Amino acid sequence: MKIVYLKKITALSIVVFLALNVGCEKEVSTSAPIEAVPIGYLFVDSNPKGAAIYEDGKKSGKYTPDSLSWLEEKEYQITLKKQYLRDTTLIVNVKENEKNKLFIDFYSNHKMLSSIKCTSDPAGSKIKINDSLTNLVTPYTFKNLIPGQYTLTYLKDNYRDQIRSVIAESNKETLLYMKLQDTSKWLDYNTNNSPIPDNYLNCIEIDNNGTVWMGTSEAGLVGFKNGEWYSINSDNSPLMENYITCMSRDQINDIVWIGTNYGLYGKTGDNWTVFNTRNSILESEEITTLTTDRNNTLWVGTKNGLYSYSEGSWTRHKSARYGEPFTWISAVAFDTENNIWVGTYKRGIGRSIKNAWWIYTNNYEEVVNRSGFIYAKLPSNSITSAIVEVDAGRIWFGHLPTTSSYGGVSVYNQVVDKWSYNGVYIPSPMVQGFYYDHLKYIWICTDAGLVRWKNTHKTYFPDYNIKAVAVDKNTNIVWIATLGNGLIKLKQQ
Repeated sequence: MKIVYLKKITALSIVVFLALNVGCEKEVSTSAPIEAVPIGYLFVDSNPKGAAIYEDGKKSGKYTPDSLSWLEEKEYQITLKKQYLRDTTLIVNVKENEKNKLFIDFYSNHKMLSSIKCTSDPAGSKIKINDSLTNLVTPYTFKNLIPGQYTLTYLKDNYRDQIRSVIAESNKETLLYMKLQDTSKWLDYNTNNSPIPDNYLNCIEIDNNGTVWMGTSEAGLVGFKNGEWYSINSDNSPLMENYITCMSRDQINDIVWIGTNYGLYGKTGDNWTVFNTRNSILESEEITTLTTDRNNTLWVGTKNGLYSYSEGSWTRHKSARYGEPFTWISAVAFDTENNIWVGTYKRGIGRSIKNAWWIYTNNYEEVVNRSGFIYAKLPSNSITSAIVEVDAGRIWFGHLPTTSSYGGVSVYNQVVDKWSYNGVYIPSPMVQGFYYDHLKYIWICTDAGLVRWKNTHKTYFPDYNIKAVAVDKNTNIVWIATLGNGLIKLKQQ
């Protein structure tokens, strides 16, 4: 009986113990007390509006006018940032249950304003600011300007208008200097000041109507006449690509012949003729040079031989001495006796006399024991261009500089059967083209300027890479194709 009693007591004790434990847990709490939510409010505005709002150095993601909410009652460092303006910071003491406001007028501080100093060469240019023509001339300084972007135009008689956009910033003076271009002497057209679509021009021709045609590196064929521009490319014509390698002109039929890496194209008005390896005897579609002779025959140089085209018929020209086609033709010219001269890449100069070809080379090893090869001290065996000085009986060749050859100019005098080398001043040995005009001037194109030569020389545009020249004999205007600087119109003195 005692044992049973003890068990009952023990069970009762456990129940009481658990009850006490449960009661203790309810009385002890570890929860944090509920804090009051801050209800401070600050409305921020500015002149001009749209300033970024920073709270204690951190970007809030808001712009004036806007409000900052749920602020504690304390001091805040509020910074407003606006493009072209100086950052402005104020300390604001925010009170709860009050409509706290902050307004910053940037322009009320004179240090926020800006100035633009306008100068020009020559001085005395009229100044147009944005769309307003002022009565002011250079040099002049605009003061107390609202910071921002301004467009200024300088205008002066007989000079091209110059336009420039400048940024005027708070508490700063911006200098705007522009050198005006004297249009009484020359004028340039590039992608910044005209509709020309490409500054990299490879060749140039003038048709019978006075239209200047340019072959570009990326924009196809471009025409220009009386301020109007014409763009012909692979999107609106039969051209397969927009890289034009060379051009020539058929004056009788007024055809502009266009060479590309994908064949030969002839343009007459809106009509096109296309020749390639599929519809002609051409074995290469990479056209490297084009020349039209006195009989109106078109001579086509390719990377795989020389061809001629006349009255619908093609002829391939081989070296009768070797039975091989010329490779990589880079220039074709005809002397006063109508003999053909051919410049090649790395193979020297070929000359046809009564259907027999003679090769001029600076490689003496090629001459030894080989009939038809003539040793000449050419500046290099890679020819870039050729032209005939008809009245003097001289043939000019441009040479490509190589690791072992200087490059430059060689001249063959047909009258005395003699070569001369680099006897004419040129600013660079990289000769890229020639032009013989109606005034008997020879124009030499180099990668460091243009030279006009007739017994003496005159250099133009020494900082420009000149690719080709064409002279309009009716106006005496020289049109210059550059590599990187667009088209230049030079009024020949």
